[in-house]
Amino acid sequence: MRKMTGEEFSSKTEFFDRMVRTCWLSELHEKLMDKSGDWRGKKVLDIGCGTGRLLFRGSRDAVLLAGIDLSPAMITKAEMLTPAARKNQYSFKVADAYELPYKENEFDLSLSTCVIFLLPDPRKALLEMARVTKEGGKSCLLNPGIAMDPAAAAHYASRQHFNDEEKSFLEAWADVSPRRHRFEEAAFSRLLFDIGAEEVEQERALDGLALLTTIIWQ
Repeated sequence: MRKMTGEEFSSKTEFFDRMVRTCWLSELHEKLMDKSGDWRGKKVLDIGCGTGRLLFRGSRDAVLLAGIDLSPAMITKAEMLTPAARKNQYSFKVADAYELPYKENEFDLSLSTCVIFLLPDPRKALLEMARVTKEGGKSCLLNPGIAMDPAAAAHYASRQHFNDEEKSFLEAWADVSPRRHRFEEAAFSRLLFDIGAEEVEQERALDGLALLTTIIWQ
């Protein structure tokens, strides 16, 4: 499996920025926010932050909101969208999920949505996530579930009466998922416990098309 480049993601900056604002992905982000708990006084990292919109949801609470992305264009857009009054609260960097530019135990909470599944070696990125998250800290992930494929996504979109744009974005996620990684709960939990998780909670969403994972690290 080939690792995608920052330039490939940069060419799709507007596509991903529109996708993150769809109703179905916004609802998944709300679920993830609920699972992540209270952000007050915390340092939060988003791995594969895209244009930063997930981090913007916590701007009233966290003391630091850091985002990394492989795409320079995504980071430029995130910096442009950052509210001027809160720029000192944010830190955006072009960086690789395999080599996070942070010290051990630097963050209280780490997030990653629609990213880990794209990587040839998810374990390598998850080890880095564990390294920079404090002992007893939390990580929250969003990935495609084992049921995700184009036919299942089209059926779900039809049942939910998605408009054409909402449907096209879900089908785009479904199209790439079988060619990358789809995660089954038990196998993914075993991987996470193997690399240092103390607790793992999995929840299916979108009728099993998506998987929300909450991790407490040892």
